[in-house]
Amino acid sequence: MPSSRQPPALALAIAAFVAVGAFPKGAQADATTPQGFAVERFYPSAPGGGWFVMDALDMHGNLGGAMAFTSGYALKPLRVTDGSRTLPVVEDEAVADFGFAATYDRFRLYLDLQMPFLIAGQGGPVGNYWFVHPAVDLGSNPDTLADARIGFDARLYGSPTGAFRLGAGAQLLLPSGRRSDYDTDGTYRAMLRVLAAGDVGWFTYAGQVGVHVRPLDDAPIPGSPQGSELLFGVAAGAKLGVAKHRPGRGPGGLRGDGVPVLLRHRDHRRRRSRLGAPGRNGGRRDSAPRQARHRRRPRRALRRAGVAAGLRRRGVRAHRGPQALAATRRPGGRRDRPSA
Repeated sequence: MPSSRQPPALALAIAAFVAVGAFPKGAQADATTPQGFAVERFYPSAPGGGWFVMDALDMHGNLGGAMAFTSGYALKPLRVTDGSRTLPVVEDEAVADFGFAATYDRFRLYLDLQMPFLIAGQGGPVGNYWFVHPAVDLGSNPDTLADARIGFDARLYGSPTGAFRLGAGAQLLLPSGRRSDYDTDGTYRAMLRVLAAGDVGWFTYAGQVGVHVRPLDDAPIPGSPQGSELLFGVAAGAKLGVAKHRPGRGPGGLRGDGVPVLLRHRDHRRRRSRLGAPGRNGGRRDSAPRQARHRRRPRRALRRAGVAAGLRRRGVRAHRGPQALAATRRPGGRRDRPSA
């Protein structure tokens, strides 16, 4: 009797295994496969902007330029769920941004190139959708560039160091890459922003409000974009002083823009030559050596002193150079001898 029950139990186990193994294939065939979109939401500010995302609006001067390199990593930036199961479609993402900017007066034009290093995740069914995980890495499946950004910013009101500055900016995103790698929408996008910034002593701030024009709308796919988005943000902080060395200057105070500057300290005390007067180092000096030096003055120095005294009596400024000698000559070329 026991042996007669084993074959039906074994058959049921094999049937259950086959049913479980065949279910994902049937679900994948019937489910909708999303095409993917740009998961990255960090858009670095232009080189020289002064903030990570905001803009200091302190452009000034003649034609100039700047370059910047930024990198970032995101852990599980895209997770989808249907209430009973959560799937990290994009589990690891590492990207690098190369920025180039040119400024003139109050205007800035810049270009940002984004390069994904790593985009990886997990695929599977969630609800009525079957998600395909991305697999981007520099070794086996590189994706050289993602969406490139071309931007233009302008300061409309205020000075570069004023308490309130107002500006505007626009960015155009050019599609590049593959949607299945979750690094592009496959369509052109744009961002329009109103910018504000200012400096009050050591305190500095910046803010923005705008719109992200995004034509892609993949609703109701979980986690997918649903058209245009609102942009806003505020940032504030304190300026950190950076010491600058200037030739010929010593310890000092602060410059007007809050940057420490090295200034020179001068001692305006005049030394006295009288006996018992304080010297340069605050001590007492004996005037005897100085009087001895006066007694040992050579005759040439005495003659020069006499010439200078005679010129002063004649109303001629005393000089020791050739101009003084030329001033004592007569029109005929004869030199006046100063009277004793």
